[in-house]
Amino acid sequence: MRLMYQALKSETASIAVELVENSIGKEMTQYLIPLIEDIPVNEKIEKGQKLLPLVRNETPDRLLNILGDAEDPLARILALFVIGDLAPQPSFIPLIQERLEDKDPFVRELADYALKRCMNEVAPMPDIIERISKLKTFVIFEGMGVRELHAIASVMTAEHFEPGDIMIKEGEENSSIYLVVSGKVTVYGGFGTPDQREKATIGPGAFLGELSLFTRMQPNATCVAAEPAEAYVLRHHQFQEIMRVYPQIGINLCRFFTMKLRQLAY
Repeated sequence: MRLMYQALKSETASIAVELVENSIGKEMTQYLIPLIEDIPVNEKIEKGQKLLPLVRNETPDRLLNILGDAEDPLARILALFVIGDLAPQPSFIPLIQERLEDKDPFVRELADYALKRCMNEVAPMPDIIERISKLKTFVIFEGMGVRELHAIASVMTAEHFEPGDIMIKEGEENSSIYLVVSGKVTVYGGFGTPDQREKATIGPGAFLGELSLFTRMQPNATCVAAEPAEAYVLRHHQFQEIMRVYPQIGINLCRFFTMKLRQLAY
């Protein structure tokens, strides 16, 4: 796939065509080859319209019903969210009731939200939507789309901390990354000793524990909740797996560390 992508960006797409022909089933070739052939864009669009079963002249309601019944769970989630947030109408209730029995728990959560909204009931923002929205505020997830953020949100856990709770302790093994979404956290050196000193106080959008992920070294500071706080928690093994699938996170982290080093240099 990497070679295909590089070939697509080259002056000629002939290499990519050959790679596609040798890498995918013949039944898919007729759909993909026109999209990477070295022909004008308008010709590609015309070929694509003839080959692909595109939805045309459909009403928004019809499209939402189609997406709400799609095989992709994320498509169902987003369709139900749009129904509940922008178009809560009784006509969608049959679709919503069917999705209440969906095998995906996040789809069921969105179906419950959409049903309440269609019944003119108060409904809190679904947790998975709120998580995706908050993840977008972290620099390490910059440039990532909804699908990637949904994948991350589905494996992380939310933890609450009261003032004085220790999240990470200096000198003790830490196996998690904490994404602060509310409240404040104070970072101390020499916590609990006569040499205790406050290094920094951080808030929403900050994250902790990323150095242990790369160095495997014990933390050199203690992180304590300064006020009621909430953090999304990803275990290191989960985070490493996510970076393998979405390398953009690793690139963003490198950029973040570079900025930190520049700040220390001045």
